[in-house]
Amino acid sequence: MTHVAYRGGAPAAQDLIGGQVPLMVDTAVETIEHHRAGKVRILAVTGAQRSKALPDVPTLKESGIDVTADAFFGLYGPPGMPPELVQRIDRAVADALRGPRARSASTTSAWCRRTPGRPSWRPSRPRT
Repeated sequence: MTHVAYRGGAPAAQDLIGGQVPLMVDTAVETIEHHRAGKVRILAVTGAQRSKALPDVPTLKESGIDVTADAFFGLYGPPGMPPELVQRIDRAVADALRGPRARSASTTSAWCRRTPGRPSWRPSRPRT
């Protein structure tokens, strides 16, 4: 395979649908609706287990490729953010993730929280 850099999943998906690239690796969030519409076929998921949103799609491991990989989504801010602002954002995101829309999205749009309840993020510290 040859890596082709894109400025995001949407342009890559359009080139996949248009036949300019033969395959892509991306989060299912970018392609699940195209998959459901029959425009692309999701061949495998990279997690250790099948996605609840794509129960008929095997994992890479089930497909004979002994690889697992999880996507990571993070919140980022500038260095030196005031601790009270970080705490306010922490509370707001934790509340949103406990809400019904987040629970629904975890099964309909192919993303999931690894652990239920409060997120475990904390402000990162620069490595020295």
